[in-house]
Amino acid sequence: TIGHVTLHPNASSIVPGKVTFSMQWRDGDADRLGRMEAIIRGAAEEVAASGGFDLSFGPMLGLEPVDMDARLRGALEHAAEAKVPGRWRKMPSGALHDATNVSKVMPVAMLFVPSIGGISHAFGEDTAEPDLVTGLGVLADAVEALG
Repeated sequence: TIGHVTLHPNASSIVPGKVTFSMQWRDGDADRLGRMEAIIRGAAEEVAASGGFDLSFGPMLGLEPVDMDARLRGALEHAAEAKVPGRWRKMPSGALHDATNVSKVMPVAMLFVPSIGGISHAFGEDTAEPDLVTGLGVLADAVEALG
């Protein structure tokens, strides 16, 4: 995903002479992340060379994917099966959520609830209230079981 984009001189009637942007890519496999980075760098270098552009890379974030704690995941899975039998699934996530940083000091797991129309990480993202209530029920049951 391309994130922040800065154009210089950022005027509607002038072709930019400089563009700065951020990118983010995610996966649960650290080796695949490294390969993705190499492909992205190579593609950017090819485009720059073919157009005669200067290219530089800033620092890479370098957060490694973390495994979710098996005990916490198990509690969430059991609670989900009890609350909505057969209507839940395990989802791999290479997400750089707070879980990445929190995992350095304590076990982590994540619980996802469906977004309306599958729209996620966009301004149109929303979740139906019944799905939020179900998610909270799953979380509460998992916490109680761990308690």
